[in-house]
Amino acid sequence: MEELEVRLEELQDLQLDLQSKARSLQYDIDNFELDVYAYEDEYCDLLDEEDVVVCGISFSPSRILQELDPVAYSVGLSDYVDSVDVAHDSRYMDLEGEREEIEEQLSDLADEIEELEEEICKFKEDEEE
Repeated sequence: MEELEVRLEELQDLQLDLQSKARSLQYDIDNFELDVYAYEDEYCDLLDEEDVVVCGISFSPSRILQELDPVAYSVGLSDYVDSVDVAHDSRYMDLEGEREEIEEQLSDLADEIEELEEEICKFKEDEEE
């Protein structure tokens, strides 16, 4: 009986730890912000669909904008990132996946705790008889 109660306490402690991790992950998900510079290559690719030719020399539009008007480049990059769906960001997807794993563990743990509590109750009932 004592072993069952010790095991129950261990499972309940684990449950509290996992709930804390789930809350922390949910906070990170709710407050997730895209890293602007992680999308810089995509933004440049978008700008560089066609080269600019000056006196027969080819230049990439992203480089021209970056060097001649860095403020406009930064604003454009920020606007581009604002249009990105957060759900497609790999770091965001990792957080979501980790949260889902913890939710599954919590569900399994809740079932295990319930079974153990039932077992303890039956054991106590049998002792009383």
